[in-house]
Amino acid sequence: MNAAQDAVAVQVSAQELLKKAYLLLSYGQYEEAIAACEEASKVAPGHPLAAVLKGSFEMAVGRINDALGTLRAVTNRHPEHPLALIYFAEACFLAGRSAAAQRALAQLDKLTLSEALCEFRDELVQVWDSMALDIIPPALVADIS
Repeated sequence: MNAAQDAVAVQVSAQELLKKAYLLLSYGQYEEAIAACEEASKVAPGHPLAAVLKGSFEMAVGRINDALGTLRAVTNRHPEHPLALIYFAEACFLAGRSAAAQRALAQLDKLTLSEALCEFRDELVQVWDSMALDIIPPALVADIS
């Protein structure tokens, strides 16, 4: 195989692992879904999607601090990845770090976004602005045993 074929094979392998992650998530196998994202990140370490999904899955099961770490690392490596910035902002908001959430969203303003992403960002800001920070309950922790 040449370098181009190797790159395609790696991408296909990572995509298969992400498909597996979604399937596991749909069956409520959260830890296994997160592990599949980690495996995809190892297969294709330069591509941010696997780590972004891992962070979003960590948020979904209430592991907000883990999600913050995962998504912070992704946004540091890929500061112009809109989905990473959106999920990082959401994790910051859920962790009560509204200033950090606003900074992440401000990074989005510097990017050229599709109309759909702009609308999504604006809707998030509207919802967050309408909520008093003291009424946000602690993260829901899913029972994954």
